[in-house]
Amino acid sequence: EDITYEERACEGGRFATVEVTDKAVDEALREAMPKIMKYAGGTNDQQFGGYAKETDYITHANQLRTALEGTPATYQSDVFFCTGYDPPMKPYGRRNEVWLVKA
Repeated sequence: EDITYEERACEGGRFATVEVTDKAVDEALREAMPKIMKYAGGTNDQQFGGYAKETDYITHANQLRTALEGTPATYQSDVFFCTGYDPPMKPYGRRNEVWLVKA
């Protein structure tokens, strides 16, 4: 399976985050999603679809790291971001991403 990725530069103030610590990703997403939805009114990354769970994010982060082996790309190895673009009630055509932070 080919792994595709792109490098992006994000200017400050162009995206919102909610930090949830000491919880599994699935539980953290349930806590963070309503906060992001309320706020929004409705790097390196890898996109994938479906209702993402913790294991999906970990799998795709590892796939992205493997795809970057042997390339000049450098990134922080101890952190990655889980991103989702769709509300929970959207059943099809969902967009999720894993971001690595450039070192």
